[in-house]
Amino acid sequence: SEPVARFIERKVETAAALQFGDTLRQLTGFERVEVWVTVNDVAGRAPLRRLTALIEATRRSYAQDLFAFTLWGWALAAPDGPIWFTRGQTPDLTVERRNAGMHAATGRTVRALELGNPPRGTA
Repeated sequence: SEPVARFIERKVETAAALQFGDTLRQLTGFERVEVWVTVNDVAGRAPLRRLTALIEATRRSYAQDLFAFTLWGWALAAPDGPIWFTRGQTPDLTVERRNAGMHAATGRTVRALELGNPPRGTA
């Protein structure tokens, strides 16, 4: 729900700073950080567009290898399923997703996912 610019400032730049210096190892002992981001868009009711905007902003910051993105409802249904967009991959927003409320791998209904209003004439 935070603006994309704030996401970049607070999450992406912080993760990149930790990863690309010796700071992460000094602070935690870990050599690498990976950030998993779940996306919901209650206000705009367009979670796939929001997910895409975050991925594209992350890609522009050269930190896309540190992040994996998915929709919040998909993560609830099957967090270990084939639901994650990594390395700057984005969903194809031209594909109509009438069944976007169904998790592709499990076929279970994802009730918590806000998909937005269906295109006119399809509901």
